[in-house]
Formats: sequence, C-alpha cells, structure tokens
Amino acid sequence: LALSHQLYRSKGVWPDLLASVGWKFETGESPFDASNGEVFVGTGYQSVSTSLTGVKVVDPVVYFGGVTYTHNFSTLEQVGKFEPGHSAGFNFGMAIALNLNTSLSLNYDQQFTQKSKLNGVRIAGSNATVGIVSIGSTYSIDDKLSLDISVGIGVTADSPDALLRINVPYRGRF
Repeated sequence: LALSHQLYRSKGVWPDLLASVGWKFETGESPFDASNGEVFVGTGYQSVSTSLTGVKVVDPVVYFGGVTYTHNFSTLEQVGKFEPGHSAGFNFGMAIALNLNTSLSLNYDQQFTQKSKLNGVRIAGSNATVGIVSIGSTYSIDDKLSLDISVGIGVTADSPDALLRINVPYRGRF
C-alpha cells in the first residue's frame, strides 16, 4: 500500500518532484514457519518505504529517476529476534507515449540491502545488491485508473532471474 504526493510542479528545466510512502504488510505465510523444505511467499515482517522521484516530460517521452529507502521492522520468531537489513537504492528510466492511453517504459532499479541480524548478531551473507532492468507497458483505463505490467531481468548475482510486476495505480484526491 503506497501513497504519493506531488511536491513540486515542473517549471522550465526543473522536473516535477513526487514523494511517496508505502507500507508492506505481513502477507502470505512466513518463511520462519517453513518445515520439511516448504517454500512460503511471505517475508515474515513488515516494512515502510519512502521515495523521492523526479519526472521530466519531453513530449512524447517522460524521463524519471529517484532514490528510495526501506526500513524493515524486526520480528520475534522461535529462533529469536530477527532484524532484517534496511535498504536504499535508486532508479531511472523513461516512458514513451504510444497513443493517448498506452505507453511503453524501460527502467533500471538498484537496491542495496544491509546485513540482517539474529539476536543482535549480523548474519553472514545476508546483505544483497539487487539490480533489475525492466520493460513494461501502462494502459490508462480511465482518468483515474491504470494497468501497469512489466517484466524484469536480474543483472546482479543477488537479483531474481526474472520478475513480473502488475500494478493498478488509482489517482484520486483525499
């Protein structure tokens, strides 16, 4: 769940600036509950993330780039107190309008995650550097609702080999 707000509207050469804050819930089953080789899709902890993004329109192209930070909350498990490493990163890319409702996008996302801790002791090998190149498309269903689908390829050893993202952004005023 994320909320965004436009902090600055572009004037001249300066880009639009957008701020975002998001919350990741403990969804799915926790990997800490796994036994006998089972694999669960949840992370087992909650996190809050923030981002600052610059967006510049040079019709028909939109250039964007930003920085992110994620704070992962600790959790108490049977093995003890688990503190997942926090992460920071950056991203940049561009979207090209194909028509009034459809765009094609290309972007790069890099995240650096600190080592996690168990009972205050850093876990060797738990830090990660994840880089993903993605291509996607956005279709505007109406003025407020869009469908955004992208596929990504991992370019670092810690990255997933492939990634599929499906987002349904809703624009409205609160």
